[in-house]
Amino acid sequence: MATSGRRVVADFGTWGPVELKISIGEIANAVAIVATGFWVAHVIERRQASQRAIKNLIVVLCRECLDHLGSLSQIIESECPASQEVSVMARNKITRCLQRFSNSIHSIEVASSKAGLSKALSLDALKTHRESLRTQITDPLAQGPGLDPATIRQIEGTITQGREAVIDLEISLHQQ
Repeated sequence: MATSGRRVVADFGTWGPVELKISIGEIANAVAIVATGFWVAHVIERRQASQRAIKNLIVVLCRECLDHLGSLSQIIESECPASQEVSVMARNKITRCLQRFSNSIHSIEVASSKAGLSKALSLDALKTHRESLRTQITDPLAQGPGLDPATIRQIEGTITQGREAVIDLEISLHQQ
């Protein structure tokens, strides 16, 4: 048995050709490795929790977007009878709902940008549907008394496409 000049803290004896001795330096190394492992795990967990929180926020904003599209569809159905005059109150409801939908898209855009996800999450389709809805609804209401049946069908189709764009956005988010 050769001694390496290290101070032995624990001597577990010899088992055949294996001599088991632990020094203070080896204990310090083990403690440092374990502490580093816990620190790295903590940092990774905090980062993952932060990413989960950001994704959850964007999911909530997407749900709001879907809610506003649903509300818009209900308002169009209940307050805009085909080829009849639309009341001022209904026009205001529609305008507010369009604005809330637009604000939701803007909030999603801001959140994804601040989270560094703006390249991964494309909002182009959603913005296109927003502008289509704005044109399909506000132009006829500004030019005439109401919405004709063809325009109402067009609006409902665009609302459906907007919902699909939100769903695609959420799926893209969960694939990140």
